[in-house]
Amino acid sequence: MLEQPYTTFDLPDQGADPVEEAGLILMGLDSRRILAVLGTASLTEQPGTAMLLVDKAWHRGGVHISFEEAVATGAAHWREHRAALAAADDGTPRSGAPREAWARAHSTVVRALGERMAPTVRACLAVAWFRREELDEVARGD
Repeated sequence: MLEQPYTTFDLPDQGADPVEEAGLILMGLDSRRILAVLGTASLTEQPGTAMLLVDKAWHRGGVHISFEEAVATGAAHWREHRAALAAADDGTPRSGAPREAWARAHSTVVRALGERMAPTVRACLAVAWFRREELDEVARGD
């Protein structure tokens, strides 16, 4: 029997916010995939479905949208909303703790855009705001 703590995997609490859980997963993706998920976010209310669409586009070519189209669309959405997010940022230093970082970034998105955006879009924009320097580079094409 293995006793090392790193061999365990815990599922989220059943009462956990699914958008927050999806946002935490998104935080671990590379910048292009984050933009691709943002580019497909308007196609579905569910963050997990947007991630699956991107995965399918990456591996097999897009059914609804190609991976490169998804990245380009996501980059356009990022450029569209970035100034509003910067204006709404309260200047609190970013945390390295994922849940705390997620909560702060999501609060910035809600302050900037309200809750008029679909949950998937809010999740993607929160992750994009947390990783803004990387997303800026990819969105510019650097």
